[in-house]
Amino acid sequence: MAVEIARDIRSQYLITYSPRVQELDGSYRQIKLAVTAPGNPVARTRNGYYAVPDGSELKQLRGAEGNLIPTPSKENK
Repeated sequence: MAVEIARDIRSQYLITYSPRVQELDGSYRQIKLAVTAPGNPVARTRNGYYAVPDGSELKQLRGAEGNLIPTPSKENK
């Protein structure tokens, strides 16, 4: 087990991702990562994410009472 963990730690990579749709509309966005390399390595990733504001963006959306400030919908623009 310790040998496997040590091997995994030595072969970590950081991959960035920018979605085509930038709106934080709460929808689920599926992610699929394909790796093609000698030895057929397997990438362990999550399957997707929900497009919601992170903590810093959420703070900007809060009003004085701590309630979320409604943002204009597409129809109101």
